[in-house]
Amino acid sequence: MLAASRPPPRPLRAIDTHPVLTATAVTRTYGALRAVDDVSLTLHRGECLGLVGESGCGKSTLTRALLGLEPVQAGAITLMGKPAGTAMTRADRARISVVFQDPYGSFDPRWTVRRLVQEPFHLTGRPPDADARAAQALEQVGLSAADLSKYPHEFSGGQRQRIAIARALITQPEVVVLDEAVSALDVRVRAQVLGLLADLQDRLGLAYLFITHDLTVVRAVADRILIMRAGRIVEQGPTAQIFDAPQDPYTRTLLAAAPTIPADWRTAR
Repeated sequence: MLAASRPPPRPLRAIDTHPVLTATAVTRTYGALRAVDDVSLTLHRGECLGLVGESGCGKSTLTRALLGLEPVQAGAITLMGKPAGTAMTRADRARISVVFQDPYGSFDPRWTVRRLVQEPFHLTGRPPDADARAAQALEQVGLSAADLSKYPHEFSGGQRQRIAIARALITQPEVVVLDEAVSALDVRVRAQVLGLLADLQDRLGLAYLFITHDLTVVRAVADRILIMRAGRIVEQGPTAQIFDAPQDPYTRTLLAAAPTIPADWRTAR
């Protein structure tokens, strides 16, 4: 089923069994439309959980609910064992962050990198060491403190996505939601950003919820995969299981349509 040029699945790793983010029977409706329909998931410390589905399947709605950006009609969300979603306190919001698809569209072009990277402090509270943490975050993604005074247009697309990742790291979160975070990048830059994300996860012990429409990309980074269609989870399991023995016809359709990424992406930084 799989083309020989596709990268192998992420090697099996020992995952901390402590859940950091859970959703239990979450439902979000818009009139008669059930955008998210009885969805449950568990993300563990240090794990990368892939959430895969086509545009319009409910991924973005679920993402906004998990981040506390909109309410749900039923179900519960917890972060580090505490009620989350719209119930999160400012301190709790620092524990979860997000990297969006378009690194330029999510930036105000009038702002310096310093202000962009420190933007999450608007929700979580500004610490006294904000400037030092901004510089550290940039260094973690392969940029420098000297870039703090620059503007988004001075960077390439890949560099802008590194800035977006730095913005996600500045609150020192436990969970990072990657919402189509590499979809807008060309293949080679995508491989570099994936390599950076893998390195950051290993060094910082981050838990990733990796949301994408691309099974090939998620195969390279995820420990487990959830397949979403029409607001529901139709299949889930370890990455190798999903690829080697998919059970749902929709999963098999996604696999057949998956493109490729460079086999050497893990060495790209």
